[in-house]
Amino acid sequence: PGVHGRMLDVCKPAQRRYNTAVTIAMGKNMEAIVVEREATALECVKYLKEKSSLYYELKTDWMNLVLQGRVSDDVKTVMNMVRKDVLRTDRGHPFFAGEGNPNVTTLFNILTTYALNHPSVSYCQGMSDLASPLLVTIGEESHAYICFSALMTRVKPNFLLDGAAMTTKFQHMCSNVRYVLHYRPKPINSVATA
Repeated sequence: PGVHGRMLDVCKPAQRRYNTAVTIAMGKNMEAIVVEREATALECVKYLKEKSSLYYELKTDWMNLVLQGRVSDDVKTVMNMVRKDVLRTDRGHPFFAGEGNPNVTTLFNILTTYALNHPSVSYCQGMSDLASPLLVTIGEESHAYICFSALMTRVKPNFLLDGAAMTTKFQHMCSNVRYVLHYRPKPINSVATA
């Protein structure tokens, strides 16, 4: 409550011809978050700092285990799944292009940290496709992790190993396809018979 959105979304000129002028006048503040009260802004900043700190703690924990060689087979499996997926994610995008790109490592760290700290979900192929645009857009590793974690609370059922949510979605899709195939209009002959 009390958060209205980004300046970009809140401040829209009545006429399109003023868009450029408003964008230039606002400059880097176009991405700023508009809040109702200063107290709300301070709460948001505090939340972001706490969650960022927690992310770096969680990341450091598993990285230390790796450095010490104290990694279980389950953790190795998760890390290998993430690595395999990350190396194929958006490699044509300039943000991830090139060998040894640190942004690829950052994406790996975000997804591995999430998977190891959410064992009921762990890691499933496709999660990198959700995290990648967040990282590209936000740029800051811990902030991208916070957003990814929030997104996963909404889409988590799609990634559970039991596959129930995806099975239901495929059943709905099959029903729609059957409906369309059954009720589609018959083609009209375009050539009149003489």
